[in-house]
Amino acid sequence: FGNVAELKKILVERKDLFARMLTERLLTYASGRRVEALDQPVVKHITQTLAVQDYGMRTLIEEIVRSDMFRAR
Repeated sequence: FGNVAELKKILVERKDLFARMLTERLLTYASGRRVEALDQPVVKHITQTLAVQDYGMRTLIEEIVRSDMFRAR
């Protein structure tokens, strides 16, 4: 990437992909285990909630803490 402006543009164009990947990484960290195929409905729910709430970090953290994957660790 040439500069910060280009990187910002790419992230804005791919918000959904960035949100999904960040959700998976934070769920992995928070739960202490890898996100598996059976966890994809949790990831999908969280990313859909993020989209509705304009991709806020606070929303992401709250949804991760509320998830069964986090609470069942």
